[in-house]
Parts: sequence; structure tokens; C-alpha cells
Amino acid sequence: MLSGFVRTHAEEIRRVMRYLLAGGANTLLGYGLIVLFMEVFGLSPHVSNLMAYTITFFTSFALQRSVTFRSAGDPRAEILRFTVVYVGAFLVNFVALTGFVDLMPKLLAQIAASVVFVVASYCGQRLYVFSHRGDRRS
Repeated sequence: MLSGFVRTHAEEIRRVMRYLLAGGANTLLGYGLIVLFMEVFGLSPHVSNLMAYTITFFTSFALQRSVTFRSAGDPRAEILRFTVVYVGAFLVNFVALTGFVDLMPKLLAQIAASVVFVVASYCGQRLYVFSHRGDRRS
């Protein structure tokens, strides 16, 4: 049963794995920036979060476009759609962060909110940004 699921969904499983690897690298960069802004520069969790997400926007687009979705689409159109998804996922993340900072330590709240961002972002990128059939390869 499990092997049948894997065979049927092999391409999507590989895509999710690439997303997690590329996104993981970008998330480590972003989280490093958040820690830097909060712990070294003494900025608030929300300002630190906003600054890190702004900086990592461009690395995220490049990684997701080339590594995860291997897109051959028009990069100008894709970056516009990516911006919509990124901002939407960031807003969901920001709301989650607002709730999480009252429930747990601030750095742990950042991690929890980033999980929310990852799920929202993947769904938006898969279904909207890179949804065309022009993939270069699986």
C-alpha cells in the first residue's frame, strides 16, 4: 500500500524533498539573520522577522525556481506571482508569530511561525507560482 502511494506520487515526493532542502537552506539563513537582529542588535521579534524575510526573499525565489520547481517559465511573471504568495505566507506567519510569542519563548515562537510559513508558501508556489507544465525536468 505504501509502495503504491510512493510510486504514484514519486514526482511530488521528490519535489517536496527539494523544497525542504532549498527552503531549509534559506530558512537557516533567515533564522540566522533573525537571531542576529534580535540578540546582537536588540531588535524586537517582529522587526527582526520582517527584516530577515525581506532579505531572504530573493534567495528563496532563486532556489525555489531553479532547484525545487525547475521552472522554465517567464521569470518576470513568476516573480510577481511569487511576491503575492510570499507576502501572503509572510502575513500568515506574522499572525502565527503574534499568537506564539505569548505561548513560548521568543526564539521558539520564531521557529513555530516559520513552520506555518513553510506550509503556506509551498502550497502557494506549487498551485500558483510554478503551476505551469513547463518544468525543465522532474
